[in-house]
This record gives sequence, C-alpha cells and structure tokens, in this order.
Amino acid sequence: MENSTTSPRAALTPKPTPRQSALWMTYTLWAAAAYNLAWGTAVILFPARTLELLHFPPQPIPQLWQCIGMIVGVYGIGYYLAAGEPLKLWPIVFVGLLGKIFGPIGFIQAALQGDLPWSAGLINVTNDLIWWIPFGIIVARGWSETRQPPKQSDSIACDRIDHIAIPVSDVAQAVSWYRQQFRCAVTYEDATWAMLEFANLRLAFVLPEQHPPHIAFRHPQAATFGPLKTHRDGTRSCYTSDIAGNVIEMLQDEPVN
Repeated sequence: MENSTTSPRAALTPKPTPRQSALWMTYTLWAAAAYNLAWGTAVILFPARTLELLHFPPQPIPQLWQCIGMIVGVYGIGYYLAAGEPLKLWPIVFVGLLGKIFGPIGFIQAALQGDLPWSAGLINVTNDLIWWIPFGIIVARGWSETRQPPKQSDSIACDRIDHIAIPVSDVAQAVSWYRQQFRCAVTYEDATWAMLEFANLRLAFVLPEQHPPHIAFRHPQAATFGPLKTHRDGTRSCYTSDIAGNVIEMLQDEPVN
C-alpha cells in the first residue's frame, strides 16, 4: 500500500435546512378548515334556516344554496391538507384567498344592485375578511421561498464514492452468499478480489493479504494523491489514508486510453 500526504481539503458547508413554516400558519389553516367544514355542513343540512339567519332573501333555490355549502366545505378540506406544509402548499391557500377576495366583491355588486340587503354582508367578515392577512402572509412567504435562488452549497459538485472494499477469507464464497441474499451483479471476480454492482454503489471483496480493506473515490485528478498504478481491470488508482488511518483508494475518473 502506498501512502501519500495530501493537503487538507476545504470542508463543505452543511446544506441549510429549508425555513420551517411558523406554527401559527398551521393553526390558522386548521381553524379555517374547521370553520369551512362546519359552515358548509350547516348550509347543506339546513338551507332554509341558514338563509334566514344570514338575512338572505328567500328566493335562492335551496339546492343552489346547498351547492355553495358543498364548495365551501371542499375549501375546508384543502385548508386541512395545506396545514401540514403551508409554505410548500401555498398555491392551495392562494386559491382560497382569491375566493375570499372575490366573495366580498360579488356581494358589494349585488348589494349595490339591490339584489341583497347590506345586512347580509356580515357573513363576509367571518367567511372572508378575517382571513385576508394570515392567508396573504402565507401566500407571500410561500411564493418568496419558491423564487429564492439555490444556495451556493446546493450547487457544489460532490465527489463520488466508487466502491467499498471489505475483507473476506474466501472471495468465491462471499460472492455466492451475497448473490443469494441480495439482487446484484458481478462485474469482476478472480481468486483475490471481486466486485459486485448494486443500485447505489459497488461492493468489493478482498483478501487482506492481497488488497487492504478500503473505501474508493472517483476523482478527476487522482494523481495528486499519489502515483497511479494500472490494475488488471484497467483502472488506475493510488492508495492513501485519512486522518484516522483508514485506507482510501483514489481512482482516476477519466477513462484509460
């Protein structure tokens, strides 16, 4: 095994955790969900009584009024779902906010035309107006976070682990056992070492007296860690060690001509 002293590499900055939604956002959406479901249920079950309590004229068709109750209830389901991740699911809140803006606008138009009494507008306070500020904040913050450029640490090109080599006493037996227990493919095998391909990495079996147990990295400038040696499988690499003495193999990332 060849050891070479390498200059320390700069530590990567940990990836920042996305900003968490404030707890009040979740509580607000839960409250909105409960209110909408309760209001919609009351309208569906007691259309005539709710029209009377809200000072609406009796001319609306009860079935139409019940349909409005169904729509309000469906909004409540949406708010409940969005409460889990308000900033991620801000488009649901945005749709609800639009309804709470257009509702009062429609009422004012109907009242000006004499189709509805102004007293019926009290329902807009609890149905719409009190939700404008919290819903607006959730939408603004959610939209802002989707527009934020990726942090510098998000775009760092990370090095790639090529394989991990573990010691075995019999390479053939190890290959046979792993193939029986796991779904993998043998990419190389001889009497002294073998390589298995898994979905996310490669696993090597080595005889300790032939090859040291190690972890192997692909690197475009592997020669900076030491002189490269060409192996039987055509790869070129050198061995070094980390600060704790663990053996590391640096594989040249470029194909060998």
